[in-house]
Amino acid sequence: MYRQRAAEAKNRAAQTTSPSIKSAFEEVGRSWLLLAEQTEWIELTSSLRDEDTSNSGRSPDWLKMKNLDAPAVKREEEEDGATRNDGER
Repeated sequence: MYRQRAAEAKNRAAQTTSPSIKSAFEEVGRSWLLLAEQTEWIELTSSLRDEDTSNSGRSPDWLKMKNLDAPAVKREEEEDGATRNDGER
């Protein structure tokens, strides 16, 4: 539909003799063509997304690991050590 409108604008530009009207029709034609390309791109990407077989959410293949250098892990170790020491008294 948009490509057809771009072709119509291009034909009208070819038919006119006025440079300003010709320029306006050419600009309209370029805009319709750009819109057609963008619409086709959106349709393509959405169809590819629909065909994607990946699962959303968490995968059982992922491993959860702690970053041993993180401050929270060090605090946990300190708290666990203090609790064990208090319990031994």
